[in-house]
Amino acid sequence: MKNPNGAGSVYKLSGKRRKPWNVVITIGYDENGKQLRKSCGTFATKKEALVKLSDYIINSDIYKQSKTLSNVIKERSSVKKVGEKTAYFYSLCSDKMIKELKDKDISKYTFNELQNYINKIKATKMVTDRIVAIFEYAFQQKYISKNIALGLKPYVDKKRSVERHEFTDKEIEKTFDYIIEHKGDVGRDELILKGAISTIILIYTGLRVDEFVSLKTKDVNLDNGFLKVSKSKTKNGLRIIPIKEKIKPLFLMLHKNPNSEYYISDDSTSEQQVTTASIRLRMKRFSKKYLDVEHNPHDARHTFASKLDRIGVSSFMMQKLLGHSNPNVTQTYVHKTLDELQNTIINIK
Repeated sequence: MKNPNGAGSVYKLSGKRRKPWNVVITIGYDENGKQLRKSCGTFATKKEALVKLSDYIINSDIYKQSKTLSNVIKERSSVKKVGEKTAYFYSLCSDKMIKELKDKDISKYTFNELQNYINKIKATKMVTDRIVAIFEYAFQQKYISKNIALGLKPYVDKKRSVERHEFTDKEIEKTFDYIIEHKGDVGRDELILKGAISTIILIYTGLRVDEFVSLKTKDVNLDNGFLKVSKSKTKNGLRIIPIKEKIKPLFLMLHKNPNSEYYISDDSTSEQQVTTASIRLRMKRFSKKYLDVEHNPHDARHTFASKLDRIGVSSFMMQKLLGHSNPNVTQTYVHKTLDELQNTIINIK
């Protein structure tokens, strides 16, 4: 009787040998799903070789209950506790993944198959990380011999234009109106609302998206009307930004947990930092559905810079507010006071 795939085999080597019977076992699979095999010894008789193979099979995971992709996802979800909103996002990703990849034994998937799926659905880093985590769990539980998902890359649109599109005054007005009308939304609608709120805050502060999610609770001073950027990709990015009076209530709408280290939080119990991918996705969904155009966080920053330019703000002042390094600005300038920065922000429409 033929052994099942991965259960090893016994065969006789050619030529005259003292121990002609070779036992070969499967030690894993390559990225294309092909078995990786090695010999675990040669024996004088076929009976001895079969006994050795039998011992290997009994002590291995060959006959461990096979797990389909959906089995692993369900099992991992029950073990790894996440928030309700995160669980909802996971379920959407999982349903689409199972439908596109077909539900089969998780050990049968290949690296190329997963990467092609990512490219097909144009998966973000967050979705890609989710796929890697699923296969990492399967590896830890010994359902697969190795995590073939390691090394997967999020989709990158090489043809995508780098042109930035600033928000129009009409779009900004519609965003404010949406926030007022939907401020009581919950569930999935609340995530879209947060996309609208994030949009306005980024438009009127010029924050980079990573600076936005990294804001600490102690760094936002609404009483005195300013925030402090204490984490940025550049030294010049560490700065103080005045907060326009009309957007102060929006900050409070995103500050769900006063006890959290991070100012932006998703609910009253979460102390985790909101990801940049979440902000991008929320802004994209809001703008696409309600503004009929797809905007991203950098569009908001670009809009802030354009607003500063339209009211005649000096290049040095723009440098201070945007956190840019500008070698053309001499060091003979005196430091701008907070009052001067606030007066600049007040003039922005």
